[in-house]
Amino acid sequence: MSESLIQQPVTPNRAEAMLRAVQSVGRTLELDAVLSRSAEMLSAAVGVPHCAIYLLDPEQGVLLHRAEVAAPDFNAGAGECPQRLSADQVRCIREALARKEPVPCTPPEAAVEAAPCGAGPAYMLAIPITLGEDVLGVALAYDRGSARDFDAGARALAAQVAAAVAPAVKNAQTYEEIARRLAESHSLQRVATAVLQGIALADILNIVCTEALRLTGAVGSTLFTLEEDGWLRVLCRTGAALTDQERIPQQASLAGLAVQRGVPVLTNDPPSQMPGPNGGSPVSALLTVPMRVESAIIGALAVINKPGGFNSDDVRIIGSFADHAAVNIEYARLRRQAERLAIIEERQRLARELHDSVTQSLYSVTLYADAAAMALRAGRTEAAADNLRELRDTAQSAMRDMRLLIFELHPPVLEKEGLASALQARLAAVEARTGLETDLRVENEQRLPVPVEQELYRIAQEALNNVEKHARAHHVTVNIRFSNDAARLEVRDDGVGFDMQAAPQPGGMGLRSMAERAARAGGTCEVDSRPGGGTCVRVHVRTQERHD
Repeated sequence: MSESLIQQPVTPNRAEAMLRAVQSVGRTLELDAVLSRSAEMLSAAVGVPHCAIYLLDPEQGVLLHRAEVAAPDFNAGAGECPQRLSADQVRCIREALARKEPVPCTPPEAAVEAAPCGAGPAYMLAIPITLGEDVLGVALAYDRGSARDFDAGARALAAQVAAAVAPAVKNAQTYEEIARRLAESHSLQRVATAVLQGIALADILNIVCTEALRLTGAVGSTLFTLEEDGWLRVLCRTGAALTDQERIPQQASLAGLAVQRGVPVLTNDPPSQMPGPNGGSPVSALLTVPMRVESAIIGALAVINKPGGFNSDDVRIIGSFADHAAVNIEYARLRRQAERLAIIEERQRLARELHDSVTQSLYSVTLYADAAAMALRAGRTEAAADNLRELRDTAQSAMRDMRLLIFELHPPVLEKEGLASALQARLAAVEARTGLETDLRVENEQRLPVPVEQELYRIAQEALNNVEKHARAHHVTVNIRFSNDAARLEVRDDGVGFDMQAAPQPGGMGLRSMAERAARAGGTCEVDSRPGGGTCVRVHVRTQERHD
C-alpha cells in the first residue's frame, strides 16, 4: 500500500466510520459475518450503495465471492455477482492486487471491464484486502448512474478500513479452517458409528452422500458402483442429481473417467454438453473420486456445483468419504455372503435335527404299529396295548420335536413381541420337551433392532441346544439386561461343563457360530466352563443411539 494514500487526511466522520469497522468486525470469528460487516463499512466509507467482497483462493488463482451488501433501493443491473472471478479479468482489480492499494475504474472503461456484478456502466473502486505481504482478497465498492470520482481521501479511507479489517478476516479464515477440519472429523465419526451399529447399507451410503455435501458446500452428490459389464449403477443420490438414469456408461462419462484412470477428476468448467438431468440446472463444477477396496476400484463418488468450484481440500474430503463408502459396500457384500453361509449351516443343522429326532421317532412309530398288529394277530392283546401306548408316546414326542423345529425356523413372536418373549417361548418348549427347569430374568426390557434381536436369539438357541445335548443339566437360567447403550445376554446351566482347552475346534459345540453371530450384531461372545462346573455363555452388544 502506497504511503501517499495512507497519509491522506481523514475527516472526523470518516475516522469514526473506520473505528466502527475495527470494533465491529473483531467481535466475531464467523467469516461470513466478518466479511458482511467489512463490506458495510467499506461501502459507507467510500460513499457508494454497493460492495461485494471476493477472497483469493491461492490454489486455483481465482477470486471467490463470499459477501455482498447493497442499499435497499440499489439496482445492480441485469446480472448478479459471479461466484468466481479471475484476478486478471478486470484491469482495476488486477492493478489493485498488484499495487496493494485501491484502484478506481470509471466509464467508459467500466462499461466493458468493471461490471462483474450486474451489467452496464459502473463507477467502481477495487480495494485490496491484505495483511503484510499476503493478499486475502478484494472488495468491489461501486455505484451505477451516479458519477463517482473516488478522490484521494476516499481511496485513503478505503485503504485504511481494509487494513483495519484484514486481521479479523485472517483470523476468521483460520477459525473457519479449524471448524471445517473438526466438522470433517465429526462427519467421518458419524459414518464409522453407523457402520459399527449395523445400520442398513442404504442408510450408511445416504449418510456418506449427505455429509459430503455438507462439508464441501456442493449441491448434489451421487454414489456409483461398478458393474461387471462396465456400467456405473447409482447406489445413492442426494440433492441435485448428476444423472436421472439408474446407470451410466463408464466409457462416456466424467464419473467413469475417474474409475478408468483411478484418480480424482476435478473440473470447475465442465464441457458445455453437460446439461442437468430433466432440464435442470447445468453442471457447473464436478468432482469425482474412485472408490477402492485394497487395489480394486468398485465405483465412484461424485459431487457437483459447489459455488466457486472445488479445490484440493474437497478432493481430500471426498476421497475420505469414498474410502468409507467402499469399505461399507464391501462389508455389506461380505455380510450377505456370511448370511447365506449361515442360512446353509442352519438348514444343515435342522436337517440333522430332523433326522436325529423326528425321522427316528417316525421310524419307531412304524415299528410299534407293526408290533401291535402282530400281537393282535397272535391274540396277545396286552402286548398289543403296550405297543400302542409306546406308539402314542413316540408320536407325541415327534410332534413336540416338529413344533420346536418349526419354531426355530422362524419364531413368530420374535419380530412381534421382542427378544424376551421369544426366549420365554423357547424355554417353555425346552421344558415341555426335556423336563429341564428353566428361568428367564429380564432387566429394563426394551426393543432392539430386529437384526440384532435375531442374532441374540440364535445365540441363545444354540446355547440351549448344547444344554439339551451335552450338559446333562437340571436347571438353566437366561438373563437379559438392557441399558441405554448396551444389551447383555447370559445363558447359564448347572451341567457337567467341558474342558475349554479342547473346545475351540472349528464348529465344536457351535462356539464359532455363536462368536460370528455376536460379531454380526456388533458385539462379543464369551464362553466360560469347566468340567463339573456348568457352562455360561455371555454376549455383550452395544446399542448406543444412532446419532451424535
